[in-house]
Amino acid sequence: MPEKLPIFGNKNKQYDTLKEWIDAEKGAGYDLEGYIKKHGIPDQSKGQHLSDEFKLPNHITFSSDSKYHSPETPGGDWKKENGKWNFYASDYNVKVHGEKGLQDYFNNSEKNSVLHLPQKTFEESFDEAIKALGGQ
Repeated sequence: MPEKLPIFGNKNKQYDTLKEWIDAEKGAGYDLEGYIKKHGIPDQSKGQHLSDEFKLPNHITFSSDSKYHSPETPGGDWKKENGKWNFYASDYNVKVHGEKGLQDYFNNSEKNSVLHLPQKTFEESFDEAIKALGGQ
């Protein structure tokens, strides 16, 4: 009788091969291949959260803790304050996902965390208001 194959993925999604899992994670913004090369295959049987070290710039919570964080692709910052995780999105996070995209993600997937969007200048706020009113 053949040995049972390992299950790749987590409690929410499982893949038949390690390559399928790696490719799926890359599309979701995570360099699982890089993680595995450094740390080995993670036990995701209970859906444990992997570190931000290998989040790619297209990940919605791409952060300054990622090895891919750079001056060209600056990530946001996670900070634990008063017992709650807070994500301070960078201008880059907003550029890639939009304010609404970030807000929707946090409302649906990070309900116990707090999203902080970058402060806008008066000029940016004024320009947005003019555009919303149908101006140029």
